[in-house]
Amino acid sequence: MKIHSQYAAIINEFLTSEAEKSAGEGNSAQSKNNPSGDRKEISGLMSAVQTELEKMDQELENDPGRVERLQSIKEKVEAGNYRVDSHELASKMLDTWK
Repeated sequence: MKIHSQYAAIINEFLTSEAEKSAGEGNSAQSKNNPSGDRKEISGLMSAVQTELEKMDQELENDPGRVERLQSIKEKVEAGNYRVDSHELASKMLDTWK
């Protein structure tokens, strides 16, 4: 599964808010007394992240414009006519890392 930068920001925000909630509830003292509590917390958090990722994937799959673009690219690749604009690609890569 490919995670786009916009989704990475959403996931990071979600994880940060969940961590803050856990810290506010005093789970650190509980986890010292119960080492498996950490595992349960991480498992629950990963389950929530997985649910959010599945929702995002579903939104992408239901985007008709995306489906048409992908089909067009697939046809060009199969015909050997697909060309990548290296300057545009490099620009987008740099934007992602900024």
